[in-house]
Amino acid sequence: MVAAWCAAGCTMLALSGSASAADTPAGGEGRAVLIDDQLASRSIIVVSLDERLLEFVDEQQRQRTLTRAAVLALIPEVKIDTVPQRNRAARASGGGMLELTDGQRFEGDLTPTGGTDQSLAWRHPILGQLSFPIEHALSFWRPSAPEALRASSASAVTSDTLFLNNQDQLSGFLASAGDPIRIETPEGVIDLPPERVVGAVLANPRRAAAGARVWLDGGTAVNASRLTIDASLRSSFVLEHGASAMVVWSQLRAISFDSGRLVPLASIAPLSQSAAAGRRYAPPIRLSGSAPLDAQDIVMPGPMSVTWTLPDSARRLSFTAMLGEGTAPWGDCEVIVTIDGGEVARRRLNTDAPAASISVPVNGHSLTITVDSGRFGPIRDWVILGRPMILVGAPSGSVGE
Repeated sequence: MVAAWCAAGCTMLALSGSASAADTPAGGEGRAVLIDDQLASRSIIVVSLDERLLEFVDEQQRQRTLTRAAVLALIPEVKIDTVPQRNRAARASGGGMLELTDGQRFEGDLTPTGGTDQSLAWRHPILGQLSFPIEHALSFWRPSAPEALRASSASAVTSDTLFLNNQDQLSGFLASAGDPIRIETPEGVIDLPPERVVGAVLANPRRAAAGARVWLDGGTAVNASRLTIDASLRSSFVLEHGASAMVVWSQLRAISFDSGRLVPLASIAPLSQSAAAGRRYAPPIRLSGSAPLDAQDIVMPGPMSVTWTLPDSARRLSFTAMLGEGTAPWGDCEVIVTIDGGEVARRRLNTDAPAASISVPVNGHSLTITVDSGRFGPIRDWVILGRPMILVGAPSGSVGE
């Protein structure tokens, strides 16, 4: 096949001809959603990825190539029965999880004997033994930590807090995550055997996400450099501390090629929520569970308005508005998007059109999304905002085909 370059400024290469069976992965593997640098999505089959180009088969069965600068993210479409049994079991039991201040997450468990006064040692089931500065840790939960405790302790703290296996808590400064685990409290220094500690939430400041990031089955989200996918759909990358890793396609949940440019709307706390005119009350919005790219769905459970403060340098908002399950035949409403009070999009949802894509430029400070009841009134007018994301930062080169 001969590559034909686009005009100057284009970032896409078109390879002539259609893809043959030999060109594409077998068994349906490699299917993914590609999100480009304008937040537009398309279904593709990944063929390979190197440090410069993504090769794929498009929906018309044509083999194409995009420069990585034109691709923001990939979301593999993986069937649940291809997910390794170990990871399904880990999720079902809660598992251990370490979260860093820049949003990276690692399943696994603390390995205290490997810790020092300045580092936290963590054993990951796929990536192996890892070590991080304590000042970069936001929280860790060991597999024995009750789920209710994790949920109730998710908010920010003003001092480091250890959670013990007898339900006690200790607050102060975490001086060591080794053996013993040491915390300096107002009452003095306390040394604890590691088995007594089920988790910790630390008062370290958050850091902005940056660079490429890979999401794995089981909840891991790790910064990755020198990221590639070979013809067998094995993905190789290098972690921040220099160790190399390789995973198979069924272990991948998402890839962001510049995590600092994608802000999930679900990660921003709403500035306000209010019931639609004429209604006394609207239940608060809800978030879906874990999601690729951390872009959780947002459920608006009735006619209401929700306002968020937009990130600095916000450029575009994209999501799919969908009527929730069980809304037919009465669900009938409008989804209205305004920026600083000015309407930028309006979509009608009903039984005939239960979903609508919305992708609009955003240039302002305040985003409001409103669900307004239609011809049947507010009955069953609850809406899901599917994968709502905000693109931030300077634009990259344009995309050509």
